[in-house]
Amino acid sequence: DPGHVTGGHPGRAGSSAEALLSYDVGHHAPWGWRVSLYTWTKGVAAGALLVPLILILAGRLSWDEPLARWAAPALALAFLGLTGILLIWDLRHPWRFYLIFTRRHWRSWLVRGAFILGGFGGIVAGYLLAALAGATGARQVLAALGLPLATAAAVYTAYLFAQAKARDLWQSPLLPPHLAIQAALAGAATLRLIYPHAPVLAW
Repeated sequence: DPGHVTGGHPGRAGSSAEALLSYDVGHHAPWGWRVSLYTWTKGVAAGALLVPLILILAGRLSWDEPLARWAAPALALAFLGLTGILLIWDLRHPWRFYLIFTRRHWRSWLVRGAFILGGFGGIVAGYLLAALAGATGARQVLAALGLPLATAAAVYTAYLFAQAKARDLWQSPLLPPHLAIQAALAGAATLRLIYPHAPVLAW
């Protein structure tokens, strides 16, 4: 079983980590590569829209720039689609994913995250349609709604992981800002790759 985690410390006998072995048992890893990859695709999706909007607010980018008009929403929508595929694929019963919406349990960050991603996807799709229609005013309204949703899409995973009861020693109260910064960096780097002619991203 490639997902099985063997109990016991892999280092030499007598190491300081042996003191923790009384809490250690062999188990199946509940999350695999799909969850790891989802944190990256979601970060790119959120950051792809978040970074250009921040640059616009800072006066470094105009609404009519192709980066803000086409590249950002197209990239965000593409990676958001990949994120949805990965999340559904990782479910124990993928074909029953709709139950997250129809039998929702609002205390679960899995449910909250699904609605955050759905709302963010709707905003990004509307933003792209407004760009096609040349409606700058509509894009500005959608951007105002998209900023908090993009931020929420980037950081909600920290609260989802916090609800997962386990001995996850890597968790920290700094995980939400860590994921926000990760999203900004991932979005900016990916935008730079697909749109290398944007000098504002050269930093």
